[in-house]
Amino acid sequence: MRTMQPCVTIGSYLWAQDRVPYDEFLLRLEPLHAAMDDKGWPAVLVFGDVREHGGLAYLTNFIPRVRWGMALLPPARRGFCAP
Repeated sequence: MRTMQPCVTIGSYLWAQDRVPYDEFLLRLEPLHAAMDDKGWPAVLVFGDVREHGGLAYLTNFIPRVRWGMALLPPARRGFCAP
């Protein structure tokens, strides 16, 4: 059988906050927010698919299970709230 996507699902379906706490994502977003401020970007669209999901997973903890996914990230401290 030949498929265009992996047959085995990668990663967890749940966010294990004891392993990767919310604050970790704020730290990961700091360099992106600095670049957005320097370049005057109003937002950044991060794309990932089932095979190439590293950037999306790093910034959002989301791994697309089928096909693709994306996140629209606002500038620093806008749109974020404590879980």
